[in-house]
Amino acid sequence: MAYAFDVSDPLIRRVAGRKHITYTITETEVGTADEWSIDIPAFCTVALYEAELTDAGSATQIDPELGLAAGWTADTLDEVWPGSTAAAYVREQLDKRIAPGTSSPTLYGRSTPDATADEIVTRITLIEGCDA
Repeated sequence: MAYAFDVSDPLIRRVAGRKHITYTITETEVGTADEWSIDIPAFCTVALYEAELTDAGSATQIDPELGLAAGWTADTLDEVWPGSTAAAYVREQLDKRIAPGTSSPTLYGRSTPDATADEIVTRITLIEGCDA
């Protein structure tokens, strides 16, 4: 099989007057360089990022990262989050503000398994707006 990803319909809730948007991304046959993408508000904050290696295949861990362009490069304006410590389950409260400078921005994610993974599930929560 080839790499594929599916993005759930967003779960949207208002908390203290702010729109919180949660997506669940399910990837299958995930290689080390495969990317998923979601459309995001023009200005938002990535509040919570969770990813789990749910069906390992040949992989033992993931090292997820986020960017604002397909195939982005680390240490550039397109990098949002360079990742944390690799593990089979990653949970990070990020508080990363995004103002990508385009009217229809897209957020890209790489789960970056250490070998081919049969399935990885990611849950990401965004808060619309960039104020603290």
